[in-house]
Amino acid sequence: MSSSSESYNTVAIYGVEVNPPCLCRNQPLSKLWKPNNPARRFYNCAKSMISNDNCNFFQWLDPALPKYYKDTLWNMKLRIDDLLVRNGLSC
Repeated sequence: MSSSSESYNTVAIYGVEVNPPCLCRNQPLSKLWKPNNPARRFYNCAKSMISNDNCNFFQWLDPALPKYYKDTLWNMKLRIDDLLVRNGLSC
């Protein structure tokens, strides 16, 4: 499985080659931490994130999780964040 800190034009996911159709061919893989999509990865054109380019490419990599799993992941993240703050280790 690919790391979320790298940029890809083509990536193997579950043994299948995926090439998101961004015309700029400049789509970093990112991870979202929001209550409704915890740890869900997505592709987004880097140009649209740093300028006013009209690419606006966006594509989910991971399927949506059922509500129970979303809530569980989000609560675990909140607990970890709280422990980090209590121990002076937060970023």
